[in-house]
Amino acid sequence: MYTLLAKTQPDAIAAFEGYLVTERERAARFADTFTAKGKGEYLRDADSEEFRLTVFDRWLRGEGRRRLRKERGLPAVPVGYAERGRSESGG
Repeated sequence: MYTLLAKTQPDAIAAFEGYLVTERERAARFADTFTAKGKGEYLRDADSEEFRLTVFDRWLRGEGRRRLRKERGLPAVPVGYAERGRSESGG
């Protein structure tokens, strides 16, 4: 999905990259509460491909989904979604 978006929706990928920077900054603030060893391990994990994919999945389920729907001219929330008792955030 990421590769496809990179080719077809470069603006969406740029938005994700901004989101990823924010998430890494948040991880760094959280890591400040750890010991030096724990902080190093946590920040290494925050630079991993697994972290990037996890954040990408989270972005796609929220902001990314809304952005892609808007770019396609679709409503932010599918018609009938709210009527089924679900919110935009899936809760």
